[in-house]
Amino acid sequence: MAQNRRKAISITEYNSSAILRLLLIGILIAAFAGCQQDSGSAADEPTKEHAQHHDDSDRAHHHVAPHGGTLVAVGEHYANLEFLLDKNTGELNAWVFDGCAENPIRITDSVIECVLTIEDKPSTLVLSAQANELTGETVGNSSQFAATLDQLQGAQKFAISIPSLTIKGQTLEDISFSYPDNGGGEEHNEDESVHTDDDNDHGHDHDHGH
Repeated sequence: MAQNRRKAISITEYNSSAILRLLLIGILIAAFAGCQQDSGSAADEPTKEHAQHHDDSDRAHHHVAPHGGTLVAVGEHYANLEFLLDKNTGELNAWVFDGCAENPIRITDSVIECVLTIEDKPSTLVLSAQANELTGETVGNSSQFAATLDQLQGAQKFAISIPSLTIKGQTLEDISFSYPDNGGGEEHNEDESVHTDDDNDHGHDHDHGH
């Protein structure tokens, strides 16, 4: 009887130890799974924040024309051109700004040659650099250009194409857009090409009409 009692006690102790081991294994598995889940959530958080940052940046990336005209982005956030027409006089003004459309950029070109299409009729207009005593801008070192064309008096809408323009050492070609853009803000031009001054020069022969 004593021997059977000792065997029963041994079996009971063995079963208890096995149960404890199983409980410990279960606890470790649960803890490991919890850590993996927390790690996954933490890894997803920067992605969500990154996406939110891009969404905010896209919404904030709309620039406003400083003079209330049509703003045209050229290059990859490289610079902006603003055009404003006085319908009464037919005078067209243009300004060169930085990529945020906040600071004027003076360029060395003394003229900006434009091809206007008004009611399906093309006209060449050469905008001349404007000197400004207050800002110290001079011809050949100016951010503002202007010219007058009789056909622009009372014009409601027309297309503008700039064959070539050099800004901060880069030559931008084939800048085309509509005036006005109806949005009062930034209009991106995806067809334009950008070249450095080291690229081959391109010649354009037009009859200039004023």
